[in-house]
Amino acid sequence: IKRNINHKNFKNMNYKQCVEALKNKEIGEFLFRPSSSNTNCLTLSWVFFHNIISHVVIKEEDKAKGANIGSKLIISSDSYSSLYEVVDRYITPCKELIIKAMTNRKFLTFSSFEEMEAKLKDDKQKDPTLVHYL
Repeated sequence: IKRNINHKNFKNMNYKQCVEALKNKEIGEFLFRPSSSNTNCLTLSWVFFHNIISHVVIKEEDKAKGANIGSKLIISSDSYSSLYEVVDRYITPCKELIIKAMTNRKFLTFSSFEEMEAKLKDDKQKDPTLVHYL
């Protein structure tokens, strides 16, 4: 169902189109789109990590007759008054935490599960007391 919502990052697109649009984008890039499961919801799709996209349901409440969007937006148990507030209070802090974690000296990335598993086994063999956090 097409929606008429005035926000530069709102796009009337489906899941596949959204994933394609966010492919190879920077961490923290995002789109709002109509929910495919509920007309009283939106979906926030944002790049959580390199080509890993998180899809977050935003429930709309207090939607006046004829309004394009609810005046109360709910993510989990948190309430927001606009999509701009969702950006300021949800997306921006999440992005900052991810960047902070990635700049930690112990943060590692792997190209495959097997590569990660080999590194964990090698580290554990060198130091059996070592505890990894995944």
